[in-house]
Amino acid sequence: KELEAEEHSRIRVSIKKIMKWAVVVGVAILLAIGVTYVIKEWKFFAGDIALKFTAPASAKAGDFRKIDIIYQNRGRVNLEDTKIFITIPETSEIRTGPNYPFTKDGPRYRFDVGTISGKKDGKITLDIRFWGEDGSDQKVAVILNYRPERGNIYFDAKTNFLVKIEGSVFTLKISGPPHAVNNKKTDLFLEYANDGDTELKDVRVVVEYPEGFSFEWSDVKPSESNNIWDFETLGIGEVGKIQIGGLITGF
Repeated sequence: KELEAEEHSRIRVSIKKIMKWAVVVGVAILLAIGVTYVIKEWKFFAGDIALKFTAPASAKAGDFRKIDIIYQNRGRVNLEDTKIFITIPETSEIRTGPNYPFTKDGPRYRFDVGTISGKKDGKITLDIRFWGEDGSDQKVAVILNYRPERGNIYFDAKTNFLVKIEGSVFTLKISGPPHAVNNKKTDLFLEYANDGDTELKDVRVVVEYPEGFSFEWSDVKPSESNNIWDFETLGIGEVGKIQIGGLITGF
């Protein structure tokens, strides 16, 4: 009986040790799971940052077009000192002012976002006037520059898009008699219009006369030589006409 009692006592001690280690191992596993979860939830991943845009596929030369730049922080780590840099073609321009707080920063424009909290997104709207030859592609490049909270390294998220020039807001038409008679005076008519939704500034019209045409007069005085007219501004919907008189010779 004494042996049996001693054996039972040993079994109870072993069971207690096993249970004790089981509890320790269980707690360690839970801690490991918890730490892994925290690391996963709070670790910064550059892939959590997204930069997108909504832009028209085409635009008329000289017209402003609104473009939305959308930034997303899908992680839990806040982003600090965040800035957006926009690079546009040299001939284009970004509207600035109280509703468009962009700052010229060298060849680029800058928008100061500040802090983007975890699991948050935001949007800025650009108003860009594109200029270019009909059919040309105008490239806009966007960079989101930021550093993770409590970090010292800066990262970039990038995107770009193209807008094709299709037509122009400034229309120009020149007309004259259907048939020309040698050594006879004739008139040419130059018609122009601003079909855009904003005024145009510093407009220059240059006319190339047909062979054999000699300029004599025009009802609007040329700004230079006999074939250049400069307009400081053309208002929205403004139209005009210039009559040019001359002599046709040589045929």
